Amino acid sequence: MNAIRRFFLPVALSLGFFLMTQGAWATVVFTDVTSDNPHYEAITALFDKGVIQGYPDHTFRPDQAVNRAEILKVILLGSNILVPEIQKQTIFPDVDSEAWYGKYVSKAKNLSIVSGDSATGLFRPGDTVNLAEALKILLKTNAVELPVPKANPYADVPTDAWFAPYFDYARMAVLLDQKAEENVLPAKSVTRGL
Repeated sequence: MNAIRRFFLPVALSLGFFLMTQGAWATVVFTDVTSDNPHYEAITALFDKGVIQGYPDHTFRPDQAVNRAEILKVILLGSNILVPEIQKQTIFPDVDSEAWYGKYVSKAKNLSIVSGDSATGLFRPGDTVNLAEALKILLKTNAVELPVPKANPYADVPTDAWFAPYFDYARMAVLLDQKAEENVLPAKSVTRGL
């Protein structure tokens, strides 16, 4: 099983990303996520908590890439961060505070989890999220103290990369399947399949 698909389950267990209830669920919440899916329990638990939703056709679309707005909602709510409704305000030039995701972006900005693009000041809510970005958002949301990498955390994560401390923590906490000498593909898009 690749690191992208197994990323959120170990992180959730390690950081209290969601609370698992005892036992297995007998019903299928989404027609495309059956009980034999390796992330069935995690997806169902997040659905039960109101963290994630499906589509009107009762699908979850686990192979669909996650965008920046979606990842903030999942990580903030999954980390039990209170996200109140907000008044009309300017958050980023490309974020409408009245959009469904406005309150999540506002909360993340207020908590210094996201800061937007340094060159343009834009948040780009519709852009897909890669593993490095998702890991950064998750660890910042949970106020994890990051180490200073002394060596490349993974084969494709050099020590001087901006995301190296996040992967170094992930390696030490065994959040990913890969060993240090293997690739983790930090630029690969994260999917809804958790």
